[in-house]
Amino acid sequence: MPTGTLPHLGAASPSDPPPVRFRRRREDAAWRPYRPNLSASLAGAVALAPFVPVRHADGRVATLYADSARARSLKQSLEARAPEASEIIQIAPQGHVQALWAELLAASLSDFATNWLATRSPLMSARETLAAWQRWFLLGLLASLALWAWLDLASLFVAGGIVFSCLYLLLAGARLAAIAHGSHRGESDAARVPDRDLAAFSVLVAVHDEAAVMRQLVGALRDLDYPPSKLDIMILCEADDRPTLAALEQITLPDHVAVISVPPGLPRTKPKALNFGLPLTRGRFVTVYDAEDRPEPDQLRRAVAAHLEREQAIAAGAELRPLACVQAALHVTNRGEGFFAKHFRLEYMALFDAFLPALSKLRLPIPLGGTSNHFCRKALIEAGGWDPYNVTEDADLGIRLARLGYDTAVIRSTTFEEAPTRFGPWVRQRARWFKGWWQTWFVHMREPGRLADELGLAGFVAFQTVLFGVLVSMLVHPLFLAATFATVFSMTQAAPQEAGIEVLVRTLGAFNLVLGYAAAAALSWVGASERDQRGVIALLLQIPIYWLLLSAAGYLAVWDLIRRPHHWHKTPHKAVAPDFEPELESQGAFADGFQPTLAE
Repeated sequence: MPTGTLPHLGAASPSDPPPVRFRRRREDAAWRPYRPNLSASLAGAVALAPFVPVRHADGRVATLYADSARARSLKQSLEARAPEASEIIQIAPQGHVQALWAELLAASLSDFATNWLATRSPLMSARETLAAWQRWFLLGLLASLALWAWLDLASLFVAGGIVFSCLYLLLAGARLAAIAHGSHRGESDAARVPDRDLAAFSVLVAVHDEAAVMRQLVGALRDLDYPPSKLDIMILCEADDRPTLAALEQITLPDHVAVISVPPGLPRTKPKALNFGLPLTRGRFVTVYDAEDRPEPDQLRRAVAAHLEREQAIAAGAELRPLACVQAALHVTNRGEGFFAKHFRLEYMALFDAFLPALSKLRLPIPLGGTSNHFCRKALIEAGGWDPYNVTEDADLGIRLARLGYDTAVIRSTTFEEAPTRFGPWVRQRARWFKGWWQTWFVHMREPGRLADELGLAGFVAFQTVLFGVLVSMLVHPLFLAATFATVFSMTQAAPQEAGIEVLVRTLGAFNLVLGYAAAAALSWVGASERDQRGVIALLLQIPIYWLLLSAAGYLAVWDLIRRPHHWHKTPHKAVAPDFEPELESQGAFADGFQPTLAE
């Protein structure tokens, strides 16, 4: 597993193509970063510093400092001693300095973003979908099943029915267990942390082809209730995404917000963009938001409070594992925009308001949601950052953190976002999620014994149930449904009955199918009870139809995994109505017991 610190980053080479520039202040345009005579080690060390070497168009050199009381004092002191040297120190917003460092170190940051995890810990990287032994095992399994079907199809049907019925039963049991352990209604909110006790926080937002929501995004980021002096926000945009960059140029950004141009290159994924920005972060904590997100303003404070609460619990002698990440709930707001948005909303309520809180309470591995993850930066770096080749980097990172001995918790805070409203965008998004879960499962099953040892028996079973169970259940669901109809049909006929074992297997499959529907409906009901229950009954009755559509996405994911495993299906987003008001505030699930790790 990856351990240690970030590598040193060298400066960009002179042959690198000039990146797309983004300037917030016209007077800064003449100052550009330049490559001083620094070693790669020193360049990497100062990449996190609040200053950057720059050179003017007329040849003058200077040091550009991030605006702060200390920088202004230094400039005033220099001007008092040598007025003619006043331009040696220039002052600019914090975000501007970070953007210049990103430009200066673009080549090294790109190499880091793409290769760091795959180079340091290839077994944890999805750059290769299957390990050699996994490829041979799958080929052997498929050949054996084909031979079995040729020799005795009936016995294969019986064996497969029993295996898949057990898997369905396990998954239904997990949902029922979540109902028993996942309710956190009535728990008190975390106390507000005073400004002086707040740690520095870095926010990363990877955007691509998102011009329509940039003004909404900047507004949501501006509304975050956190001291600007302790907050730095980086909007990571592909350098060839001209429309999004143009949209950002039309917006006046706060001084602590930087627009970072990410050089284009493969794989073109969100985790690669996040890795590009990771070495530039200066916060003890790092969080991830998506372009369409609208987090509750106090979410960062709640995340810090969660880490501090766990830290205090450990200091008091509690036998708890360090906390690497806290996950806020995601909630869909466009429920009135059709079948897919309504069911997406129902899924999110079941997942973020019931299932994940249960996993957190039971200290089991949590496949993170792709946004509103609040990491301890030290733990994030130890885990190797995000895997740029995994298209559900969130789920993969959650498992990696658990394998390193860290906990993930769920906090009572909500991020609002929009769901796809049409079948095309919906099925492509779900196919990407399922494909990424397959990548995650194959990566972590490269060494099953080691995985079981690091997660423990309960964690290993939870991993298999949550990932493998969901993936396989979506693939076999149409078969179970067909077998159930066949069983019901045969019971209405006067023809001779089939062999007893086949009838038993069909009956068992039908029972588990109904139990699966019931468990999913009950979990959705519990999640919806944390929000509101308007229209939920009608949606619960539509679960069989929705699951068939999920099965279509599951098969598309397998096909995509074979054809183009690292392709990222982009989901289009649109801005919400200007009069949008969150339906509820702070109604997400809240997991008790928190603990932070120490700052770097």
